[in-house]
Amino acid sequence: MSSKSERGPIGEKKTIAQVAALAHVSVSTVSLAFREHGPISDRMRSHVLQVAGDIGYTGPDPIAHSLKSGSMGIVGVAIAEQVVHAFDNPITTETMNGLSAVLDEEGYSILLLQGGASVDQRTIRRLSSVPLDALIFMSRGEPFVELLRLARTHHIPMVGVEGPYADDVSVVEISDRQGMGELADRVRGMGHRHVGVLMRTTRLGYSGPPGPLLPIDTGLEDIGNVTIRGRLEAVAERFPDAVRVEAAARDVNAGEAAARVLLSSDQDVTVVMAQNDLLAVGALRAADALGLRVPEDLSVTGFDGLPLSWMTRSLTTMRQPLEERGRSAGKLASQLIADPQNIRRVKFDTVFVPGDTLAAPRLD
Repeated sequence: MSSKSERGPIGEKKTIAQVAALAHVSVSTVSLAFREHGPISDRMRSHVLQVAGDIGYTGPDPIAHSLKSGSMGIVGVAIAEQVVHAFDNPITTETMNGLSAVLDEEGYSILLLQGGASVDQRTIRRLSSVPLDALIFMSRGEPFVELLRLARTHHIPMVGVEGPYADDVSVVEISDRQGMGELADRVRGMGHRHVGVLMRTTRLGYSGPPGPLLPIDTGLEDIGNVTIRGRLEAVAERFPDAVRVEAAARDVNAGEAAARVLLSSDQDVTVVMAQNDLLAVGALRAADALGLRVPEDLSVTGFDGLPLSWMTRSLTTMRQPLEERGRSAGKLASQLIADPQNIRRVKFDTVFVPGDTLAAPRLD
């Protein structure tokens, strides 16, 4: 047992070397004892931790370790919308589940940053003052021009989920365009010719009404979000006469409001193809409010394959591996931290999920 004389003067900073000497083990063994995992027996770990506790040593200094290893153990995660609202979206939640699991396994903490096309001063200060090991964009295609510039200035390895696309960014992407094309082919195969699309908003933070009814190919080249644009292009290739309405947000209420505009403006539409599942649920509500039966009078499709256990019916949609894409982003970040030149792209396919909201159009 340690004596008081072995503990050193009161207020003296205890060191890992002192613990090693008192425990009669090597410094590396003490270091292993303070790790959650490692090649050390439970008995030895208990012995080392007991000695450390006796002299008031609480573990290796994380700052000193970071200076020695060149790593702070922190990965920034940039959210396109306000952080306070980001996790209202189940797509973000499912993706973050996978991402956080991998980063936790690798020993990294997460620092949330608010990004988007413009960056507030708080985010700039955080990125400038905290030495991040990597930066992950949870963008879904949103532009992060300022954050990209700042990350490059600080030489931070970058990973994007569905963008941003650049030579110095590893990207996890989904076969969005191919998936929406497959869904549009199935819609066409059912005999539909009059198609309306509920478009995901490009106006983050906007709180006004939905956009007007437009031809589907209007201004596609001006849509910077590659996910939104790709899904529109896939439908336009198969249905050149389709129309679209941009929802004011990406949730159920926004979908219902946009669907009301769509269905009241073009009564020939026999199918609403929503760019995500929540907008599709909103379209189902709008159809019910307007006295339209689904799928007898109107078909509705979604995209993403969210686990909507609270729904009383099954939505026809395309499922993407949300949690797995998050895990992939975490793995890419870990690989970039080890080797900043190891820039890669990983692509996941979508899978058609049949439901009870798509049927052949009614014959008048």
